[in-house]
Amino acid sequence: MLQWVKLNRYYELSGDTRHAFYRKKKEGIWREGREFRTAADG
Repeated sequence: MLQWVKLNRYYELSGDTRHAFYRKKKEGIWREGREFRTAADG
């Protein structure tokens, strides 16, 4: 079972950049609730 990790930790583990993450999110490559989720406090 996969666990959620905070965004900064994701960058460390994956080697992706902040720009790459937000591009994937904006273009709909990643869907909320499946590849990422937003915390209750934003």
